Amino acid sequence: MGGKENNQRTNAVELIKLQHEPQGDTLVAVRLPDLPGAIRTGYSFVALSDGRVMVLGGTDSQYLGCSPCTADTYILDTEKKSWAAGPKMTEPRANSSATLLPDGSVLVAGGWTPSHTWGGPGSRTVEHWDPIKNVFVKNAAFLPTAVAMHRALWAKGEEGKQLLLAGGNSAAVQAYEVSTGIWRLVGESNQGSEKRGVSVASVLFQNRQYLLRESGESNYSSEKGWSFIPLRMGSGPGMGGVARNFDSYSGVALYRGGLTFLPGKNDTPGLALGGSIHAGMNTYGITAAVDAIWPDGRIQALPAFNYARTGAQAFRLSDGSILLIGGQVNGQANAGDIVESASFMEWLPGNAAPQEARWQPLDAAWAQNKALGQMADGSLVAVDNSGGVSRIKFRADAQGKLQVETSKLPPLHQPRLFQDPTDLIVRGLPDGRIIVAGGEMQNKRLAVMHENSMDPNAADEYLRIGEAEPTDDYEIYEPATGQWRQSAASRADGGLLAVYDDGRVARLHAKEKERNDQGSPQEECEMEISSADGKMWSELKAAELPVICSRARMFVLQDELFVAGSHADGNLHTDIQTLQWFNSATRRWETLWQSTPQQNWRDNVGRIIIRQLANGKRVMLPVADIL
Repeated sequence: MGGKENNQRTNAVELIKLQHEPQGDTLVAVRLPDLPGAIRTGYSFVALSDGRVMVLGGTDSQYLGCSPCTADTYILDTEKKSWAAGPKMTEPRANSSATLLPDGSVLVAGGWTPSHTWGGPGSRTVEHWDPIKNVFVKNAAFLPTAVAMHRALWAKGEEGKQLLLAGGNSAAVQAYEVSTGIWRLVGESNQGSEKRGVSVASVLFQNRQYLLRESGESNYSSEKGWSFIPLRMGSGPGMGGVARNFDSYSGVALYRGGLTFLPGKNDTPGLALGGSIHAGMNTYGITAAVDAIWPDGRIQALPAFNYARTGAQAFRLSDGSILLIGGQVNGQANAGDIVESASFMEWLPGNAAPQEARWQPLDAAWAQNKALGQMADGSLVAVDNSGGVSRIKFRADAQGKLQVETSKLPPLHQPRLFQDPTDLIVRGLPDGRIIVAGGEMQNKRLAVMHENSMDPNAADEYLRIGEAEPTDDYEIYEPATGQWRQSAASRADGGLLAVYDDGRVARLHAKEKERNDQGSPQEECEMEISSADGKMWSELKAAELPVICSRARMFVLQDELFVAGSHADGNLHTDIQTLQWFNSATRRWETLWQSTPQQNWRDNVGRIIIRQLANGKRVMLPVADIL
């Protein structure tokens, strides 16, 4: 169908048939009536179970995208050699995929829709054609990530059970489980493609699923040609094979920037949630991907959540359920998708098997524009820009719905301003104390005069004014007194902060030193750690400092202190990505992982490793571009 005749676009249609001749079989082309309507490209077509062919959507524009595109469908009867108008899709589409399912229905996925008129990664919407009612119905579930110009193919050995979407302008591989209607993101590479018709094939090797993919013409490609993408399908009946394994030392790279890592607890796996993948045409594909990562090096894709996002916060509640809150859901990757910002929070109940559990969107007005932290009992603490503090407790009712109970705590001594909720650290300690650190303060004040201000018993009231500046102290909530108190001031302000389980706060920052021979400013690290009660700070000596303190993040995991980021290698004129651990016994920073010189940084985006520390703890660690 389509193509060009005499260098002009055409709606021409030909049927290629096998014809039996005395001298041998041969292929013949039979010209059929042209596709009705305007001459177009970007349509999809599918053979129906009764032998007819359905053509869906497309655009008459000379450009890629939906500017405009159509929701029209047409059905070709190859025996009668005639076309008939079919039902309209729920929305116009171009460069989507259409797949015949075992029940005779047609699954239409992705492509460009009017919400994505030109460029961008496409749409996440899905719809079904019902052959009995002859209507299209929009699916409630979305694709894990937007895609267009892709291919739909059955997983090898799972025909009619697991459908894969791959290729096109996304580096992601998505799987649809026919029996449950669940979507998963099951694989990705480190580049997308700007090339139409990228070739893909499903491969089953030693009971593990792979995608054979031709790397397209992309500005982000580190390699060209063919490559295998290992898929995170399995394990269990109908899951497409055994779960994928990875070497725990080198870890696994998920190629998703800004994904959220939720550490495992007891026998539960760590979770990698959301994040964005490089897609074609200089865009990012924000995802709703969920991966379970076990300490023994197994990784398995779980059902996607509802609203694709990057940079979210995730919390594991006392009953094992998961809360996913906030993050970036808009931007170029989801431009025009009103539904993308309809839910601020999602909840995954903890009483279902991970491979079957469904995420539930929830109203979370209590969490919007607030910095969040978790207490030992699973409850959350929320702090807003005005200094207000709330305690939020959760419980599941008899109907399996999440119930939220909010109570007020005394406000902070002074508001700590933040642009992003993750800029402020809120941490509940095992002893019931709460630490609030970071943010910025307005340190100048204006006194507010009231009619009774001169009364000796009148409380003083001030209005904070002036430019906000980074803080050099933090606040501690004491449950015994029900009040907040301020810590001692550190020598420096701002920088990276992390909180130990006992209440100690580590502050790491860079100070500029003299310029090098090329005139570039050099940095050196300075670090302080407060006492557990916050009444004093101790400075670490130069020999005890990490190699990175800017373009980095510092975090505490299993009560161990880590710093991850990148630093310049003066000899190689390149950046080295590094993850270090502070060995409190030797008071030295040990390098646990480092990228190889001149390695493409995209090869390590979303990388997670497993390490056995010198003190015997086994930890699962994110090393690059992970929250």
